[in-house]
Amino acid sequence: MFFASLFVLISSLVFTPTHRFSNIFNSAFSNQFYIALLWYTIFPAIYISKYKPTYSKKPYSDKIKLKIGSKILSVSTSTIQCITTDKPYSIVHANDKKFLDNKSLKEFETVLDPTFFLRVHRSSIVNATFVKELKSRNNGDYDATLKNGQVIRLSRHFRNNWKQFIQ
Repeated sequence: MFFASLFVLISSLVFTPTHRFSNIFNSAFSNQFYIALLWYTIFPAIYISKYKPTYSKKPYSDKIKLKIGSKILSVSTSTIQCITTDKPYSIVHANDKKFLDNKSLKEFETVLDPTFFLRVHRSSIVNATFVKELKSRNNGDYDATLKNGQVIRLSRHFRNNWKQFIQ
């Protein structure tokens, strides 16, 4: 911008006809625009397409490990009905038994398949295959009755996770 202004000033003193500022600015802008376009869009696109890491979908295990006292127990995920919290522990309900584990619900969410295990409340994760019925609480929340008769509250704050149940 400064160079263009200086060039126009000297041009008006020395040359007839003078160079116009708009012509110089447009020429400089269009040249710089194409360089910027190459640098900020095309080169990164080439780099990403060439060196893009291949991400494979994380296969979820069909068993999880639970630490119970000094033992480590392997539990099949297909038998887990729900996981509730009793801070600072989590209670895994599987095979009509309760297993106390020191993992948080957030940790369980990362190792369990989200197509079956849904976070439905800040204190519970439910296996969708074990949900028998839903009953509205008339405030946006629902109660889910599992096949074993246990009732779990479905919070409206986690509706995006469990709205497939009511559709």
